[in-house]
Amino acid sequence: MSFQCSNCGSINTDDATFCTNCGNPFSTGQMPMGSSSGMQVQQKMCVNCHKPINVTFATCPFCGVVQPNAGVSTIPGAPVQSGTKNKTTAGLLGIFLGSFGVHKFYLGQSGMGILYLVFCWTGVPGVIGIIEGIVYLTMSDQAFLQKYH
Repeated sequence: MSFQCSNCGSINTDDATFCTNCGNPFSTGQMPMGSSSGMQVQQKMCVNCHKPINVTFATCPFCGVVQPNAGVSTIPGAPVQSGTKNKTTAGLLGIFLGSFGVHKFYLGQSGMGILYLVFCWTGVPGVIGIIEGIVYLTMSDQAFLQKYH
């Protein structure tokens, strides 16, 4: 029998008192893998290093990369959704509707969206929206995921 660490997902021997990968101490109530507890840890593949990790992990414990869709199981080899916000959509909204703060509402920043609406008559939010739209479009996918998810 072996234990799977609830912190990093690595496999440890049944006599281990802490995880050999991350140092997380095992509780006395932790069940070995394959036991009849009925609880099974769902895993997904890291989008960067492709090692199996727990589906609930927001970052990979092996390479540290932010994982999209934490809590959602993925099948190895299947395309991975990049999350609920799309950087192309945010960029285009910023360029074409930035005057009204639509891109801010899309990204969940309602307060900033309202501020853009209040000052839309000045033209300043439109210029800022174009700049922000270009920034979103040129930003790496990983940076966008870390900042807006």
